[in-house]
Amino acid sequence: LVYISVHFVFGTIAFACHVRLNEMMFVTERNFPGGPNAFFVAHQSHWLNIVVYSLYISTAWLQDGLLIWRYFIFWERRLVMLLVPVPLLVVSFVMGILLLDHLRRPGGNVWESASFNLFTTFWAVEISMTIFITTMIVGRLIYARSRLTKTSVRRSYQTQYLTIAAMLIESGLMFSVGGIIFVVSYAYNNPFQNMVLDAVGQIQSIAPLLIILRVAQGNSATQHSSLSKTTHLGHGAA
Repeated sequence: LVYISVHFVFGTIAFACHVRLNEMMFVTERNFPGGPNAFFVAHQSHWLNIVVYSLYISTAWLQDGLLIWRYFIFWERRLVMLLVPVPLLVVSFVMGILLLDHLRRPGGNVWESASFNLFTTFWAVEISMTIFITTMIVGRLIYARSRLTKTSVRRSYQTQYLTIAAMLIESGLMFSVGGIIFVVSYAYNNPFQNMVLDAVGQIQSIAPLLIILRVAQGNSATQHSSLSKTTHLGHGAA
């Protein structure tokens, strides 16, 4: 409940701050020299913008923690499986903190050379980690299904974790796709990036909540039930 509440509060505050920034850009300061885009670039260190970035980065870390935990459960809590995602999470922490420190300084923005490296590195690490976890979870699901189809286990058991919806929700694929679209638009300096960033920030809260919902409904693996147990059950039935 606490985890869900934190996601809700972070997402709501970030959205409200972003709406206020848009109001300033397109309404209050519409006559700013250079237009809304110039206003946005010139006010990257505005406290509202800092709040938005801080909350989105913090939400990304919360999502990472849950995805790594789910990944850990799917792989039967084997510590060796954490050799890739945990170091990536540490790098994400470092890059995120350095980025926020840079943005809070007067004149700091995400398009400067130093900030560019920090910004792209942070999102590259986030996307890489999510894609890695996505691949490993989906691979585990496909492997489990291939084992179960060779047994007499009922189809309902075979499809419990293996529907397309389960794969997408459990692995956080929504964030992977949204993040890639954002990074590409950012790399090409396309204004579309501003809209995508806000959407990705909200997806970071939506994806973990979908996972929690599936666990609450009993449609996902928990620390008391793993894919291996289902597979072993299938061999017993055979």
